[in-house]
This record gives sequence, C-alpha cells and structure tokens, in this order.
Amino acid sequence: MVYHDCGTLVRPAFLPPMETQRYTMVLVDDQSIFLDGIESLLERMPEVRIIGKAHNGRAALDLVTVHEAWCSWTSTCREWMA
Repeated sequence: MVYHDCGTLVRPAFLPPMETQRYTMVLVDDQSIFLDGIESLLERMPEVRIIGKAHNGRAALDLVTVHEAWCSWTSTCREWMA
C-alpha cells in the first residue's frame, strides 16, 4: 500500500520493499508505428526485456522458439531472470 502525500508517493516504514519482477516480452502487432511506440515506452523500464518484435502470430512463435533454444544453452538468460 502506498499513500499519496501532496502529490508524492510515500511508502510507510512498516511495509517491506516490494520484490521486483522481470518480464521478457515479444511485441506483436501488424502496425509498425504501434510496435515502435510500445517498444520506446517499454525500453525505459529496467524490469522489461524485449526479445523481439513481430508483425503476426507465426513470426512471434518463431521468435519465442529461437529465444527458448538460446536460453537452454546459455546462462545469460538465466542470469537476467535471477
């Protein structure tokens, strides 16, 4: 729970810090300008990693398949998710 105090967010001292989750994403849309805009916003979030962009479902599944294969033989993926 976060309280608002004069427009600023204040975390009470008795609440433990929230655990940061990380997200790996594939962005999918048939409009390039939309994909670029969403990518631009999400790149600013340190907990988000974009592994690719696709213009249709088939291309998205191909990206995920390649990413899973890459993660299975490298520790870089597991280190990022830890």
